[in-house]
Amino acid sequence: MVFEYFQSTWNNLNELVKFSKFKNHVNQRDSIVLLLIMLINLVNLSSSKHLLVSNINSNNQGRPEFIQSVPNLSIITGKDAIMRCSVKNLGKNIISWHHLESNSDLTINKQILSSNPRIKIRQEKDDWLLIISNVSLEDRGFYICRINWLEPKSQLGYLNVVEPPRIDESSFTSGSEKTVRENSNLTLTCRASGNPSPTIEWRREDGRAIHQSSPSSGLYPESSGVPKIIGDELSFNPITRWNMGSYLCIASNSIPPSVSRRIMIYVQFAPVIRIPSVSVTGTKGANVTLQCSSESSPIADHIWLDQNDSLLGSSLSPQSTPTIRSKYVIQLIKTYHFKVTYQLTIIDLDYNDTGRYICFVNNTLGLARSSIFLQVKDYQKPVDSNSISAEDSDESESVRVDLNSSRQSTTESTNHNNNNNRIASDIRFATYPDDTYNQPNKDSASSMGQSMFLISILLLTIRLNC
Repeated sequence: MVFEYFQSTWNNLNELVKFSKFKNHVNQRDSIVLLLIMLINLVNLSSSKHLLVSNINSNNQGRPEFIQSVPNLSIITGKDAIMRCSVKNLGKNIISWHHLESNSDLTINKQILSSNPRIKIRQEKDDWLLIISNVSLEDRGFYICRINWLEPKSQLGYLNVVEPPRIDESSFTSGSEKTVRENSNLTLTCRASGNPSPTIEWRREDGRAIHQSSPSSGLYPESSGVPKIIGDELSFNPITRWNMGSYLCIASNSIPPSVSRRIMIYVQFAPVIRIPSVSVTGTKGANVTLQCSSESSPIADHIWLDQNDSLLGSSLSPQSTPTIRSKYVIQLIKTYHFKVTYQLTIIDLDYNDTGRYICFVNNTLGLARSSIFLQVKDYQKPVDSNSISAEDSDESESVRVDLNSSRQSTTESTNHNNNNNRIASDIRFATYPDDTYNQPNKDSASSMGQSMFLISILLLTIRLNC
């Protein structure tokens, strides 16, 4: 300040000297003017010195300080983020916000410097709030709250922007459906974006296991395969009919919600027929159902023919329920993606229905046929073994009682006259020839012999009484 005072006075004196030379004289009035200028400069010097000391003392008593650090935030895309910077004793000093990743100044005090319309600033007492509306992944990074003072101070806070998974629709080059021939190779692709990076998981919609290699023929191999496949791609090398079905591509990254897409795979192949039984027996007057199970894709047309190759029914015009006049009822039952059971029901069987029935199937890739032989027989009433045993038991008991009674009478008669033994013996041998008597195991001979023996005993009794 002293230097400025002398410099100002010197300048004023030079001006005065120049003016005096121009007038060719220096009078008393000019001297007075010079003294007044010097006095004014001294007064200004004193005032400036006082203000400088006052400001320094004021700053030493309450310099600006951060109350707390800037907190880190984690915000889902589309939400609003609020970065908080708390400062005390800010006074007339400057506070500003700066984005480190983009190296851009966002605000100074309440003035917005950024051209981003989503950036706003708000003061709440000691808090300076940087508001970012509808945050996106570009808003991620460090934000610096800075105080411009004799000694600049700053605080850093990190804004993490997370995003739920989003499936890239362009990765579905084949669309939501894919049709391939059996034993060819197929690879499905599904990609997704998000923060954190999402994980792709493949599953079957029906909950069955996934088979990436060819399973054994026959029934579905429930014991093999895996429940899910992790990765962007799902490959079948080669693909079989058992791989047919709908698959789900599920993307997740711990930020809800998870998203999924559905892909349907159709595997085409020529028809194959599987007959449960090639020979069936039916009863006259009853109904019988013949079954023809087939595998085909696309689903084949099914036809039933009789032994004369006459058309009995077709899957193109199936009958759902029988009527009074109908002789044949056709039903088509789909049991799996490529499996069909084709039934032929014959009503009120007759002997003329005996013969061979042909199941014929065909699609765009081929055809197949198989036959079932039907034999119609009479109804046979089942034999009740319990009733037969009871009748035989009663008859045997009756014969046993009669024989005992007859033998008792014979014993009493012979006690009265011993000579009657010879007569009874002669009657017995005369009554039973050798060939009949020696075959007691035959039922008819045994019954006849017992009857003749009783007659002989009766005659002997009458003769004795006489």
